[in-house]
Amino acid sequence: MTDPRSHEVSSFWYGAGADERAAASVLQALRAYRAAEMELRRRTRASMGMSDNEMLVVGLATRRARAGRELQPRDVARELGLTTASVTGLLDKLERSGHIRREPHPTDRRRLCILPTPLSDTDVRASLGTIHERMMGVARTLPPADAAIVTAFLRRMSSAIGDASPSAA
Repeated sequence: MTDPRSHEVSSFWYGAGADERAAASVLQALRAYRAAEMELRRRTRASMGMSDNEMLVVGLATRRARAGRELQPRDVARELGLTTASVTGLLDKLERSGHIRREPHPTDRRRLCILPTPLSDTDVRASLGTIHERMMGVARTLPPADAAIVTAFLRRMSSAIGDASPSAA
């Protein structure tokens, strides 16, 4: 295979027909996007001084808060596949850095709710605001019918790999 950012495709893995080359070109473009996104995540983690899991918790807390849904430590453990002890350490660090706060649940004082702080929003916007706008600008160039096709395709691709084990791939 070639460099994932390259637009060339190898006939070693893919067939040589026009349909195969077109499909392979799409997969190469997806790999190039994934590589660019992974590099963006690495730079964002570095600029915010956070690990992958810390970034995931801040994102999860932000999305839940915006949706008016509570986030509890057990939700974090389930979402990230971590032990409760690991989650406690992760939340302790995020609370010390000022990115989340833990509050008693409004109706069950035995439970805690995890909430993002204004610092989380400020840090994320400072790190990703310009990139997000650039990405939205590209997405806005798609006519609605094309956007629907791309969205359906990406959802089918996510489904195709979501349940696959490495041996089934």
